[in-house]
Amino acid sequence: MLAQYIRDKGFQDGEIKGRQEERKEGKRVILERLLVRRFGPMPEWGYERLASATSEQLDRWIDRVLEADSIQGVLAE
Repeated sequence: MLAQYIRDKGFQDGEIKGRQEERKEGKRVILERLLVRRFGPMPEWGYERLASATSEQLDRWIDRVLEADSIQGVLAE
């Protein structure tokens, strides 16, 4: 049903995936900014973790950023 609704509204698969990627990139940018602001310069491995993260991982890490004691604590699985 959802797929039909999306087709009826004129969305193409590429548009949907593009929007999902834009949202994911937005989460990554916000999380990076919060980490640097809270903990200082981020190590290279941190940037690599953020770049390879799923949207769900980014959501979990964003939730942790105010409670963790370190970048490692935020980005732990």
